[in-house]
Amino acid sequence: MDRRRRAARRCFSRCHRIYSKSGSVATVSGLAGGVTGFVTIAATYTIGAVTDKYSFAPILMGASAAPVLAAIVVFALVRNTKNTGNGVVLRI
Repeated sequence: MDRRRRAARRCFSRCHRIYSKSGSVATVSGLAGGVTGFVTIAATYTIGAVTDKYSFAPILMGASAAPVLAAIVVFALVRNTKNTGNGVVLRI
C-alpha cells in the first residue's frame, strides 16, 4: 500500500508541476467544454433522425454496444511497459 501511495503522490506532483505554470489547464477545460457541447448537439440530432426513420432499436443497440467496445479498446491498448512495477506504473 505504501508503494502505491508514493506512486500516486509522485504522479500528482509531476502533473501539478506541468500544469500549474501555464494556462494549459484552462485551455484543456475550455476545449473539453466545447467538444462536450458539440457532441451533445450532434447526438441529439442523430438520435432524432434515426428514431424518425427507424425506431429506438438502433439507438439502444449502439448504446449497449458502446461500453463493451470501449472495454475491448482499453484492454487492447493498455499494456505493461518496462516501467511497470518500478514505482512509475502499477502492473495490470
